[in-house]
Amino acid sequence: MVSFLLLQRMTMMTARFKHLYHGGLIGPQDKSIEHIIPKRLFVNRHDAEDPMNKAFCDPYTNSMRSDFRFGDISRVCSPDLILPTHDDYRPLYDKKGNFTGLISRSRRVFYPSFTCDYRHLSSSILHMLYHYPYLYSYMDQIVCEPGLLHTWTIRETLSLKYMMDL
Repeated sequence: MVSFLLLQRMTMMTARFKHLYHGGLIGPQDKSIEHIIPKRLFVNRHDAEDPMNKAFCDPYTNSMRSDFRFGDISRVCSPDLILPTHDDYRPLYDKKGNFTGLISRSRRVFYPSFTCDYRHLSSSILHMLYHYPYLYSYMDQIVCEPGLLHTWTIRETLSLKYMMDL
């Protein structure tokens, strides 16, 4: 029994987790559990703990994102030049220097990086909306544009189709 617990602990110490916002791998000491839809929007706090509402990211990005809504980064900068086009935007990086996104404190918007797992992000939000319909009344606090989930889903579908055609 002791050897099983030791093996399980050693496995967890060396495990790697996919970072939601930059797509790279992070270790267990560098991970934080991000609630995709903020807990404060749920009527029942237990609903916020739905596994589809959780993803891994670094603690700094999780803290800085706070409960900001999501925005489309392609509207504020280009993939070639990650510097924001306005002083209001602040770039976020994890401890290893990977770009995770931009935040705009005045607009209360978080713009995930270009390498974000948008498929996971949009499917999680859609799953939560399907199972907890009252969240529709908070859509303006989840995403800053009504068509953003549609845009992300199409972008990821076309990207996947392109990769399959190669």
